[in-house]
Amino acid sequence: MKKEKKLINLDFLNFEIFPNTESSTFHIKENRNKDIVVASKSISEEEMNFLDQVIKAVGKKIDTDVFVIKNLNLIPYKQLTDLLSFKKLLVFGMQPKEIGLQVSINPYQIFSFDKRLILFCHSLNDISRDNNKKKQLWEKLQIMFN
Repeated sequence: MKKEKKLINLDFLNFEIFPNTESSTFHIKENRNKDIVVASKSISEEEMNFLDQVIKAVGKKIDTDVFVIKNLNLIPYKQLTDLLSFKKLLVFGMQPKEIGLQVSINPYQIFSFDKRLILFCHSLNDISRDNNKKKQLWEKLQIMFN
C-alpha cells in the first residue's frame, strides 16, 4: 500500500487572530518645523544635559532647533516624516529596524535617505562615558553640520 504524503497540516491554519493593541502613535505639541530630530529610547536629565552640550557644539540650540523624542520604544520613521519637517535625524541607542528602516549600517555611519541625513549612534549614556565614542560622534557631526 502506498503512503500519501501530507504537504501541510491544515490544523496549523486554525488559529485566532488578535488585534494589535500597541500603538506607536505619538503626538506633537510643539513646533513641527525644526531642522534636527533626536530620537532615543530614553533620555535621563544627565543625558539631556550632555545632548544640550553636543547640540551647542554644532552651533544649534536644543530648545529652538531640535525636536527631541525620548522615552519611546518604537518610533516609526514614516510617522516621523509625516508629522515633522526635518533635515537631520540623530538616533541614539537604537537600531534602524526599531524605527522601521530596513538598512544595515554601522554606528556613526552617516547615510542619506529621503533627502535627509541620518546618523545612528550608541546611547547618549555610552557616548558620554567613552572618549572614543565622543570622538566618533563629533567627527560625524562636523560632517553633518558643515
